[in-house]
Amino acid sequence: SHRNLDEFLDEAFLPPVAASLDNREPVLEFLLECSRAAPLLLPLACCNAADAIEILSLGYCLSDPVFLTALGSSSAGGGDLGPLAAAVFCGMLVGGLSGPIGDSYGRKPVLLGGLGASFVSGLAGSMVGGRNLLAASRFVCGIGVGGMVPALFSL
Repeated sequence: SHRNLDEFLDEAFLPPVAASLDNREPVLEFLLECSRAAPLLLPLACCNAADAIEILSLGYCLSDPVFLTALGSSSAGGGDLGPLAAAVFCGMLVGGLSGPIGDSYGRKPVLLGGLGASFVSGLAGSMVGGRNLLAASRFVCGIGVGGMVPALFSL
């Protein structure tokens, strides 16, 4: 019999059943359920990590004087690059509106589309030479990340 996620989590956080000879079956069933969930949880954890890396990566770059010089920043701390840092959040705002799309067409296509957009635009952003193209690629990457979040949270 298949259980929904809520029932699975309720049982997962119950006190452990003593593994005696009489009640080994519930413990084995629980381990089997965990092994079935692992292939789903690992990619979702990777998506969540990609989300965090994308958001935090520019903060490290903006602290590098070489990066600031390459982008032509006129401010010592890169203060004039605020729109560049905000581009990913603006994209996430737009991408976050994908929740109803996931409800209509399924969460898997939305999750894979968000991953694809994030990957391609992140790769493109690593190769651009100017701040406008970098901001555009970060915006598109934000759309991908924002599109992944509703699908991740609903799974």
